[in-house]
Amino acid sequence: MQIILGTAQLSGNYGILNKNTQKKFNKSYLNKIYEVVKKNKINFLDTSENYPTVHRKIGCSKLNQLKIITKINVDKFFDKKIIEKKFNKILKDLQLDSIYGLLIHNPENLNRLNIIDILNFFEELKINKKVKKIGISIYDKKDLNIIKKIWTPDIVQLPINILNRDLIKNKTIEFLKKKKVDIHVRSIFLQGLLLSPNLPKKFSNFKSTFIKWNLITNNKLEKKIFFSLKYFDKFYKLNKFVIGFDNIEQIQLLKKTIKKNKRLPLNLNKIESNNKILKDPRHWNKL
Repeated sequence: MQIILGTAQLSGNYGILNKNTQKKFNKSYLNKIYEVVKKNKINFLDTSENYPTVHRKIGCSKLNQLKIITKINVDKFFDKKIIEKKFNKILKDLQLDSIYGLLIHNPENLNRLNIIDILNFFEELKINKKVKKIGISIYDKKDLNIIKKIWTPDIVQLPINILNRDLIKNKTIEFLKKKKVDIHVRSIFLQGLLLSPNLPKKFSNFKSTFIKWNLITNNKLEKKIFFSLKYFDKFYKLNKFVIGFDNIEQIQLLKKTIKKNKRLPLNLNKIESNNKILKDPRHWNKL
């Protein structure tokens, strides 16, 4: 199993349970994180231009020695100078000449007018060895519609968790595997909601779902982590997960937990939701 360390928390504005702890992520603390992740054989870092100041924080620390995958926004009307300037700023902030991966962050902006130019730009970066892998970050199956006939990305990042198995059921995962795409699963803990011992008030309408989940896991953090990851690893061969963190202790607990060899409960199949609002954090402001 491969852990790709997510860095959204470094910006201090991500996650339903976020406590805005960005102030502690200074250079010294980030260098300590680097030592811990190297010791635990975590070699990949996931970030985005949408996370304010994060590229600069990484660039000023030893974390820029990891294999960095970042996401960039594309415009509906392609302008090479604009996207080139954004990419060069990312490299400058990271204090690097090249990165491991670059993903399109907002597939909803892809259209018939810009798609070829954007893909050509990404391929050009790859040919010039500015990036090793190129790809796209998606939410839904429809996000692949405009590209699937003309481009096979190296990496597709997508959301899957115990409550949300839509991309498995609609055979998106099957399609990507046939294309030999490197699948990176994000939102495996649903922005930390699946790890919380107590359900935030705004999710009270979904109380029965979380009661089932807490019963299966005995409301134990380690079981919630283990079951969430191992279930998809064992039954769907999904083994690359983008996972965020708030502190070093969480990284250590994560690695310790996934090394265990526990039996998975049979009733994990029953923990699923049909509610689109619950499954998609983009809609949580409606709660």
